[in-house]
Amino acid sequence: VEEFANLVDVAEDNLTLGVWANMAGDVEFEQSKLSRLPFPDDSADIVYSFSSLHRWRRPVETLREAARICKPDGTVLIEDVNRLAEEGHITFILQFVKEGGEQFMRSLKAAYSPGQARDLLREAGLDDWHVAEEDLGLVISNRPVTPVSM
Repeated sequence: VEEFANLVDVAEDNLTLGVWANMAGDVEFEQSKLSRLPFPDDSADIVYSFSSLHRWRRPVETLREAARICKPDGTVLIEDVNRLAEEGHITFILQFVKEGGEQFMRSLKAAYSPGQARDLLREAGLDDWHVAEEDLGLVISNRPVTPVSM
């Protein structure tokens, strides 16, 4: 699910490339408001978001929606950049994203710190969810998170 039509197009293009590389998947893309996901309660085994939390228009409502659609034994995993990432990690990334450096820094400045992520969870009524830092990233989950690197 994506809020922006152009990003749905990008996802579909990427899937087409995957099919050409014999990596076909049973995937569908849909445009919808993230704060009103088009799925029934308790219907998803996994709710996953990668590198988009800092762009969510209504993060508290979207977190509530993730919780609503996730099955009781399911997993919500939200990964994004960490506003308070260590300078060494930021410098490392900037070495490799020459033309995208400004865009990366804009995303980093728009991202949340671990404390701000906990505040969002509290406001969403999800106080029992977890926030972890992992190198450059921030991981939010309804399950305990053990970082794989630090």
